[in-house]
Amino acid sequence: MRQAAAFVALTFALSWAAWGAAIATGSEAAAFRITGAFGPTVVALILAAATGRGERSALLGGFLRWRAPAWAWLFGLLSTAGVGLAALALHAAFGKDSNRPEARALALEEVRAPT
Repeated sequence: MRQAAAFVALTFALSWAAWGAAIATGSEAAAFRITGAFGPTVVALILAAATGRGERSALLGGFLRWRAPAWAWLFGLLSTAGVGLAALALHAAFGKDSNRPEARALALEEVRAPT
């Protein structure tokens, strides 16, 4: 129970500290967003390493076990991309304009080069 509480507390602390720093500085740097998003992963690795070598190996060893068929992994990757593209398409279909050039490119809208 202590490890679970430590995980939750440290995850919130790391993620919200990164996002809070971005808000406080008005920065749109990807490093803040990425640090916040991967907070749970970083905390899990830190806690596993602090617990001992066996725990870290058990945590990371799961990445090497491919127990699902290849089609399931392919579906997982492609469906995630499909949901993102569908969201962009719906966004464009309902007339919402995006200022982000990469979003317009993914939504198959014309991207004009800055002049």
